[in-house]
Amino acid sequence: MKKLILLLLASAVATTAAAQAQRDTLTFNNDYYFSKRNVEELVPVTGQNIVMLGNSLTERGFWAEYFQGKRVLNRGIGGDVTDGLLERMDESIFDLEPKKVFINIGTNDISRPEYKRERLMSQYRKILMQIQARLPETKIYVMSYYPVNRELPGVIA
Repeated sequence: MKKLILLLLASAVATTAAAQAQRDTLTFNNDYYFSKRNVEELVPVTGQNIVMLGNSLTERGFWAEYFQGKRVLNRGIGGDVTDGLLERMDESIFDLEPKKVFINIGTNDISRPEYKRERLMSQYRKILMQIQARLPETKIYVMSYYPVNRELPGVIA
């Protein structure tokens, strides 16, 4: 019961922060990001879970509806980048040992002024190598990017 109350309170905080974040540009270090991470830590994960990792494209997915009857946890956070995902992988997946992990991250990296394709590929390699090394039994699925217009970063082409 205590966990449920804490989860509801944390959800209220995250929802309030989300409303504020929609007015601002989402970055991986804003209040919404940290509130969302705190909410995620309250929900227990088992080795039977499917974990969805990523940014707002992941966060906004109705994964439990798409995978009915499966134990799906959404670990997407709006505004997240590969640096943020690498930083939070311990509590998002490693400590949880999920059955499957779906990853969709990098769109926000592309929209950053300092974006370099080589760095993004290096970050992705780090993510995949860490998951393979620490969770050898976990199946990894990498979801594809949506088209992005380079002249207007973050705008779907």
